[in-house]
Amino acid sequence: MARIHSKKYRAAARAKAKVAAERQYLEEIHQLPCPSCDAQNTSLILYGLPSFDDQLKQDLDKGLISLGRCDLMETNPKLRCNQCGYEWG
Repeated sequence: MARIHSKKYRAAARAKAKVAAERQYLEEIHQLPCPSCDAQNTSLILYGLPSFDDQLKQDLDKGLISLGRCDLMETNPKLRCNQCGYEWG
């Protein structure tokens, strides 16, 4: 019986761990100081056409994620200061 549920359990545990790691990463980025104004209110810039779900809406409302443009280039900045709007990274 344990063997039947072990694959599903491991997959669910990995998915849960991945979500927790992503949340922790966003929280750590949010605390990075801005090189322009030193505010610790930074967001990760998300480029492309994201699928809007409840989690993305919450992250946008909290300022953990900012929406970028649709063009995906290596030179695009990765971080944005929510205080002064400076983009870097």
